[in-house]
Amino acid sequence: MIMADRKQLKNPNGLILGTPGSGKSFSAKREITNVFLVASKKDTIIICDPEAEYAPLVNRLGGQVVKISPTSKDYCEPYGFEPELLRG
Repeated sequence: MIMADRKQLKNPNGLILGTPGSGKSFSAKREITNVFLVASKKDTIIICDPEAEYAPLVNRLGGQVVKISPTSKDYCEPYGFEPELLRG
């Protein structure tokens, strides 16, 4: 595994690839927890989780789960997105 300070990279996004059962979810959850523990208050962690696999971790860390679906009350307006709103 290669670990890096993503803040120092030109593109801080990540991707975890592997065969089924190789520990991808475990690695992702461990990295999310590590980032949370060392993040400053101005940092924002966004997780796209279509299977709600990370919701218990987000709740445990005091985060907010936003469910976006055709039937939910929450939605995302792509042309009205303001990053300042995420900084609380």
